[in-house]
Amino acid sequence: MAVATLSVGGCDYPVAALLFDKDGTLFDFATLWGGWADRLLEEVGGGVGSPGVSPQLGQWIGWDGASRHYDPVGPLAIGSMSDVLTAVATGLYQHGVPWHRAKEIVVSARRHVDASVDWAGALRLTSGVAELLDQAGRAGLAVGVVTADDTATAQEHLRLAGLADAVTAVVGDDMVAAGKPDPEAILALCRALGVQPGQAALFGDTAGDVRCGRRAGVGVVVGVAATPELAVPLSGADHVVADFRAVRVSGAPDPRDRGPAN
Repeated sequence: MAVATLSVGGCDYPVAALLFDKDGTLFDFATLWGGWADRLLEEVGGGVGSPGVSPQLGQWIGWDGASRHYDPVGPLAIGSMSDVLTAVATGLYQHGVPWHRAKEIVVSARRHVDASVDWAGALRLTSGVAELLDQAGRAGLAVGVVTADDTATAQEHLRLAGLADAVTAVVGDDMVAAGKPDPEAILALCRALGVQPGQAALFGDTAGDVRCGRRAGVGVVVGVAATPELAVPLSGADHVVADFRAVRVSGAPDPRDRGPAN
């Protein structure tokens, strides 16, 4: 098993694997999911014959289409796809739509939007991602993605962005009984990569990622936040960076700096 040095915030860590959240970490969140949310809410509003309800429904998932602002602790940012759809359906129910009809409208809208979105055009890499993955590959580190998204969707996004070959394993919300912040997904990813959690570094953009990493016992948790506002929920991370240009992987660390084998 290869071990290399992860350098961030003036500190060096011996690691055997890098674990990444997907949306908001590898990819710019608003660019990827903002347009999707706009279209979903428009479809849902049209489904009930009330297009003007879309902004109100956005509040239920933590998305403001007018300002392009998302709530970093809201369903759109940290929930599973099931969470998001349930939140929108709940908003419809609060507007007087029967629950069974609300669910039908939301599920139908999601299918239509997913089939029509230009995912390739919506995928914008966080600065420094490609370089860090290249460093990890040259150092022989295992690389995995753990996401609240569905596994197949995550794999397709990685393929479209040209990152599929750099990622060894992906664990989505549909592969575990309990998604983030439960540690199950990270533990499953570590098993797939053949490493112990303490040998891995986790990168994430939400409080759920930080909590998930802590509960799983990863060696180091690095928050990724493009703005000071987005960094607030990440106070529990070991480090917070604006992007991956602040992170580097280099050759194997001095054996004297390594902790006991797991």
